[in-house]
Formats: sequence, structure tokens, C-alpha cells
Amino acid sequence: MNKKRRFLFSVITPLLFLLVACGQLASESVPTVPTQTPYPTYTPYPTYTPFPTFTPFVPSVPTTLTIDSLAKSFSVYFPGNYALSEGDATLRSGSLAAYDFIQVGEFLTSDDPYFISQPPYFYEIQFHTVESIQAFIDWCNQNAPHEGESNCFLINDIDFVRLYHGQQEAYYDRNDYEDYAIQKFGQQYYFTRTRTCGGGGSCAFREYTTFLRDSKVDVKIVVNIFLDPSDRERQTELSDRLFTSFHIELLP
Repeated sequence: MNKKRRFLFSVITPLLFLLVACGQLASESVPTVPTQTPYPTYTPYPTYTPFPTFTPFVPSVPTTLTIDSLAKSFSVYFPGNYALSEGDATLRSGSLAAYDFIQVGEFLTSDDPYFISQPPYFYEIQFHTVESIQAFIDWCNQNAPHEGESNCFLINDIDFVRLYHGQQEAYYDRNDYEDYAIQKFGQQYYFTRTRTCGGGGSCAFREYTTFLRDSKVDVKIVVNIFLDPSDRERQTELSDRLFTSFHIELLP
């Protein structure tokens, strides 16, 4: 009887060791993937911030924009104290669609009543294709105002089709284009430049342009250009820092 017990013990014990070892291997074969914020969070400038009460965040759930005329959808990440509202793209240099940034959080009040809050702040996103740009030009030609009038936003008679193709080629070669400098934000490249808003005053747009296949995407941030030289340079720095909280990608 004792021999049988010893025999069973000698058989069962190795089996138990094997089962335990297999369980450890199985658990070790599934690595733990740490949760990471997908895109960088905007950190306000230490001595200046348009967000006095909290640091904006990049939402883990992006806003999805679907543009029927493109048959495409985009995921857009931006700070949590903004919302997007579809705007009127009729007179916006050939935009298929335009979306305005709506401020929903607390922002510092600007001393200049021209600004809705202390700049810089997100203003709008525009989506273009070469076809939409050409359609806009055709529409403008058909509805052209009399000489001396301007309703079509054909800024300085810019050839927008040539601009589209020139930027697209330079973008994929990672080169500057005319007065647009190429910069990298996260893993994505953008053309950047600053131009006046067109209505006078101290307003200017800091523009960020990228390409997602054949879709040209323009993002505008409002900055204040009538400042001391050091403050004006800081506006570009602050705008670029704010823009690090933005990301857009084309959905499959």
C-alpha cells in the first residue's frame, strides 16, 4: 500500500510542477501594454497662458468629422476647452468644408475688443481639394464683382491651384515652399506662416497646412501682431506650442 502511495506521489508531483510552469509561461507570454496619451498635451507658457483655471487636455476620444463630398472621415484631437461647429465654406478660398473652433472653457479677456479672448487661440479648420479650389474659382468668375469691389476672397490674385500643387510637391519632399516654412509637430509635417487677417487692426492668422492624401488641411490660430518685437516673437512661439495639442488623421 505504501509503495502505491509513493508511486502515485512520484507521478503526481512532476505533473503539478509542469502545470504551474505552463501557467507562468502562459501569463508571461501576454505582455502588459502601458496606456499612453496618444498625442502631446499642451503645456501653457509659464508666464503667460490664455487658460487661467486649468490646463487643456487632448481628449482620448477624438472628434470625428465626416465630409460627404470627399467620402472621407477624419479624427481630430484638440484641447478640451474648444468645440467644433460647421461653418460656411462658400467664400473660403475653395474649401469643401470649414469648421469653426468655439471656445467653451474659461479664457482670459483681451484688452483689445477685436479679440474674443487673449490670443493666441484656435480659429478654424478648412479642407480643400484641387477640384474644390477650381470650382471656387469658377464660381468667383461667374459672380465676379465690379472692378474695385472684392467679395470672392481671391487674396492678391493668388493662383490657388498652383499653390495647391506646389505645396503638395514640397510637402512630400519635406521642403519649404515660397513664404511657407515646413515644421514637424509630433509625427506630422505642416507648412507654417503668419499673415494678417485682412480686415486691418492687430489681428493675424498663424496658419498650419498639411496634406492627407489629396486633402489639403488648413488650421488657423489667431495671434496679435501689434505688440513689442519680443512679444510678437512670443506670439509665434505660443501659437506653435498651442498647436502641439492638435492632431488630425484620415480614417481608413
